[in-house]
Amino acid sequence: MMKKSLFVLILIGGWVIPSWAQNNKEFEQLCKKYQDSENVGSFGMDGLGCLLASWFIGKEANDINALIRQCSSFRILSCSGEESKMLCKDIRAFVRASKLEELISVQEDGSEVKLYMQTVKNKVHQVFVSVVDEEQKVVFLQVKGKFDLAAIQKLAKTSQISYLCH
Repeated sequence: MMKKSLFVLILIGGWVIPSWAQNNKEFEQLCKKYQDSENVGSFGMDGLGCLLASWFIGKEANDINALIRQCSSFRILSCSGEESKMLCKDIRAFVRASKLEELISVQEDGSEVKLYMQTVKNKVHQVFVSVVDEEQKVVFLQVKGKFDLAAIQKLAKTSQISYLCH
């Protein structure tokens, strides 16, 4: 019985872990796929880059610093022109494969902004933002880490107060 259980566990682990790792790298692969295109720009940072970036944010922004230190990676991909249609198609496939939950979708003046999130046990593991303009301009942002929902809510409240004060 023990051997069967171990075999099943190895079989499941061999299927789940590679599929999780593949979904984990898929956006990075899209960035690489389009990196040589003329109308595409890409920027990314790993966890160390995020930590270094947090050093340049003032000490008064403790909430922002706390979230940045929880980042494991940050990546932006932007595109304009005809290639944006193909990129949008690839992004839709990425969102489905990653099982991201759509939190909000806003359409205004020919632009559409969507916010997606992936949570595991009350921790946000991925935030993905999609901005698509009808003039064939698109921007995609992926932030990964292990973020506490309470910290995100606190930052949102702080941002609202800061925004209202200006």
